[in-house]
Order: sequence, then structure tokens, then C-alpha cells
Amino acid sequence: MIVNGLVVAVAGSTGQQGGAVARRLLADGWTVRALTRDPTSPGARALADAGADVRAVDMADPAALKPALDGAYGVFSVQPASGAPGTPPDHSWQDEVAAGRNVADAAASAGVRHLVYSSANSAQLRSGIRILENNGPSRSTSASSGYPQPDRLAGLATWSWQVTPLRPRRSPRP
Repeated sequence: MIVNGLVVAVAGSTGQQGGAVARRLLADGWTVRALTRDPTSPGARALADAGADVRAVDMADPAALKPALDGAYGVFSVQPASGAPGTPPDHSWQDEVAAGRNVADAAASAGVRHLVYSSANSAQLRSGIRILENNGPSRSTSASSGYPQPDRLAGLATWSWQVTPLRPRRSPRP
């Protein structure tokens, strides 16, 4: 059942966070374009079976991102972190930052109306914790690409002591 005909592209759709977002959007009737490096992976096949349009896209390839985002109403983006499962061994924090910038720039170029950039809550702080600080430059790029800075942050500092899992919540339809 398609509730509104609008497409939401999910970058990082076969990871834990992006996969949860893609599955929830599909369950709520959204049209999902699942972007993944490996469309033959079990996670990608499961999303395709659930109705997602699965596309092979690497966030490190700006030329591939724009066509993948053309026609999308919204984008949810979570970048692969250094050391995360499925991430190449030589993937650095600089690669993570570049991926966030690539997605934001491609979304702006494609005319996407809404960009959700998943980041760590403490990204703007000088914590000395690399995984938290990697997200700051990408969030800044999202703003420089024309997307406003979020006014609500839900990151590690907010959720680390919660017992219930973080999951997407329903939002009003456009």
C-alpha cells in the first residue's frame, strides 16, 4: 500500500540504523529507495522482498549519488563508520566525513526537500572521541548545502542510557 507516492531514499539502508528506518518507512506505506553498496546482500534482498527499490550506490561516489536521489522527496543518511561491519578495512574517519558531504551535496543538487542526517549528539563538541567528532563536518556541510541545522538532536549522549531501542517515529504526512 503506497500512502502518498513520495519517495524516501535511505542511504546506508542495509546497516542497523538505515535498515530500521527503511523497514519502518515501508511498513508505514512509504515508497523506499534503498541505497546500498551491495544489492545482493541478505539485507538488500530482504528490503527488495518488502517492496523497496534497491540500488547499488556507494556514498564515496558523488556521480552515482545524484541520479539515485533524483525524484526523491526525502533522504535519510547514515554514513558507514570506520570499523563498522561491512566497511572496508581501510575506511577512515575522513571517508565517513566525505560520504556525509557527498550525500548532502547530491540531495541539494537533486532538489530533495528533506534531508535527515543521522549524527552523534556531541558532534559539535571537542570530546576527543573520534566517532562523535566525525559527524560535525558533515552536519556543517548539510547546512551549507541548503538544509537547515536540526533543532532536535538524538544521539549517543541522549540515548546511551535508555533501555528502549531508538527507532523511527511516525511523522505527519505532507
